[in-house]
Amino acid sequence: MFENRSTHTLLSNGKKLFGMLHMPIVNEDTKVPLVLMLHGFAGNKSGRYRLFVHLSEQLAKCGIASFRFDFRGAGDSEGDFRDTTIHTMLEDGLSAFKYIHHIPHIDSEKISFVGLSMGGCIASLLTEQLSTKSLSLWAAVYDGKPWIKSQQTEYMGTELHTDFIDQFLAVDMKKTLKNIKDVPFSYFVGKEDPMIFHYHYQKYKENREDGEFHLLDRSDHSFSDKEERYYLLKHTTEFFVRTLCPEHPL
Repeated sequence: MFENRSTHTLLSNGKKLFGMLHMPIVNEDTKVPLVLMLHGFAGNKSGRYRLFVHLSEQLAKCGIASFRFDFRGAGDSEGDFRDTTIHTMLEDGLSAFKYIHHIPHIDSEKISFVGLSMGGCIASLLTEQLSTKSLSLWAAVYDGKPWIKSQQTEYMGTELHTDFIDQFLAVDMKKTLKNIKDVPFSYFVGKEDPMIFHYHYQKYKENREDGEFHLLDRSDHSFSDKEERYYLLKHTTEFFVRTLCPEHPL
């Protein structure tokens, strides 16, 4: 056994958020780094193909804790998805960030983010606000410009909050990436991802040329290709080991 799992409930603006902590087995006086995981829009803390669960397991084997939670209106958390905005997601992410600082054995000086799709956009914005060690993005959204062309006002059959669209269009990721230029950065995307591969991927690459970029030939937005999921998990784990506990042998 290499980890303990425990369920946690935290509050964000009066709403209960449900989370899961993966803690490596440690001595009483040991503190460990932690990766905070942000799922995508209308997703959940497990992720499709249980990506966040598998990443948590691999990180625990390397002595790194992780905390994955559901944004309000998603998964097991309270709230209505129709009320989701960029600001509510930022608020939830900040609440989770503050919460993990009070968990025993967590080294509050060694916190990193991983974010999927919209969760990647939120992780980048939070990294700009907070003191974090590194940032890994999976098929992350850059900004809301493509929404202007599509004029999309609903998602998965649910009408989007008008504030969500306005706030998404106001995101200035170029400025954010400039402000976090010293934070180690990695980005993974599949060439078969019709939502992300061209516009969003190119924008991130233009503005973080020094980052690690991984193009997966057969993967879509959900990283459906089994072999490339292994690649994603392996190299994300190695990235966090290098940036959070480089003394740990891979």
